Amino acid sequence: SKDCTAQLQQRCSEPSEAVAMPVTVSVGGKCAPCVEAFLAAGGCSEIKPGETQTTEVSLPEQCRQVGPRCMERAAEQCLQEQGITCQTATEGESCFQHVRWAMEEGIAKHPDWYPGLEDTSDFEEFQMQEFGGSRKGCPAPCPPLILPCHTALPGERCHFEVTWAMEVGLKAQSDKYPARLLEQPTFANVQAWLYQIHHGDCFAPCPA
Repeated sequence: SKDCTAQLQQRCSEPSEAVAMPVTVSVGGKCAPCVEAFLAAGGCSEIKPGETQTTEVSLPEQCRQVGPRCMERAAEQCLQEQGITCQTATEGESCFQHVRWAMEEGIAKHPDWYPGLEDTSDFEEFQMQEFGGSRKGCPAPCPPLILPCHTALPGERCHFEVTWAMEVGLKAQSDKYPARLLEQPTFANVQAWLYQIHHGDCFAPCPA
């Protein structure tokens, strides 16, 4: 929504000491090669604090191989070096679980809990509301990145997750998927949903 986007812009233009929950960017594990390649290529020049991104961020091959979450870690480091502290929740964190529940179930069951949001709203918009509500221990999220599209291929984690959702999830756990997806469960639509909820290392699928 416009309100949430404005909040994200304002939060990411504030100095780090104004943020209630300072964080430390972790770039270990599988994300390290991606972050290092992005920084070495001067990628931080593409990350502008306080601005809505309107163009795609350059994607090193090392990042294409590990998914969009590692690009988020790179962007967080760029912003932190500019004195801006933000952190988009990642899998395994309690904030991530709360945001995912809100996107998968909460918005459908209790839409009045999420004013200004819809089931098409970004992960970051849901996290911003959790942060603003001060209920779930969520830090302020970084603005979402615009990344090149990539339709999942066999052998990739995203392809496995999309296939599982189409063959099992949509039937066995239909309450965790939006009605629009149940009506049109194409591969591209399912991948787009997994990208939206930050699941399965999925990028946004390319147009057919």
